[in-house]
Amino acid sequence: MQKRKSTSIGEHGQSLVEMALLLPLLALILVGIVDLGRAYFGYITITNAAREGVRYAAKNPLDDTGAKTAAVAEASGSGFTITSNDVSLPTGHSIQPGDPISVTVSVNFPLLSTYIFGGGSIRLSNSATMVILQGVGD
Repeated sequence: MQKRKSTSIGEHGQSLVEMALLLPLLALILVGIVDLGRAYFGYITITNAAREGVRYAAKNPLDDTGAKTAAVAEASGSGFTITSNDVSLPTGHSIQPGDPISVTVSVNFPLLSTYIFGGGSIRLSNSATMVILQGVGD
């Protein structure tokens, strides 16, 4: 029968100390990864909202409110909230077929790490541009 090697008295708490030192760092990395994923999802959501808003504006260049409503409606099912104040169209834009029109969506995105360390949010913004289609208002 083989005899077990005895450990010295000072080594019993070594694992506990190592875990206590590394656990906050691992939690910080995990929160950072979750924040990065949420921010990427938010960016994709506002990109899609801008595309939907400009698609509507290309068909109806006189209806800025409709373009904003289309952008807000696109983001509504995602769990990421934007309002019509977050959507903007350039003032005095052209309404002639073939001219470009753009929609910009900008939101303040709160980070989860804000609740741990304080701080604030990051600004996510994206715009989409299309040409105004022939047969406007049809």
